[in-house]
Amino acid sequence: LEAGGVIKGLAREFPEAERAILESQAIRAILVLPIRIEDRFWGFIGFDDCRNERIWSVIEENILRTAAAALGHTYVRRRAETALQASEKKLRDIANNIPGVVYQFYARPNGDQGLYYFSERAHELLGINAALDEALMNFITQVAPEDQESFIESIQQAVATTSPWDFEGRFI
Repeated sequence: LEAGGVIKGLAREFPEAERAILESQAIRAILVLPIRIEDRFWGFIGFDDCRNERIWSVIEENILRTAAAALGHTYVRRRAETALQASEKKLRDIANNIPGVVYQFYARPNGDQGLYYFSERAHELLGINAALDEALMNFITQVAPEDQESFIESIQQAVATTSPWDFEGRFI
């Protein structure tokens, strides 16, 4: 299995030590495939038949091979998601403790705009205590009325050119 091979066959055809283990569990036929993660052996998955001696079909082997690959990919994805969540928490902790406004804005091609993130310090400094979907509108109302048009234009310009957003203006 560590080398990527498959274990399959009738229990009675296995060497004596393996046959004794299989027969003690009433296994008459077995099919076992490795689970590989990042090209290394991680574990295995298998079918066994305790009722009949049987030869496993190519379809059954392919089903098990697909399941083994799916398990390996799921493990890798879960590990990556956990690492990403830890990284995001670290960044949020940093952003929430710096003396400034930190936010993450999005603008989609369909015109949808909003905030993915608005730091705790931003909420405090600007007096915005709304949920993210309302925070953007509340944020805009914090801009001095005479600067609101240039504020919105600066966002649209950054979105249109996919360049960093730059705005200089007054906040209430």
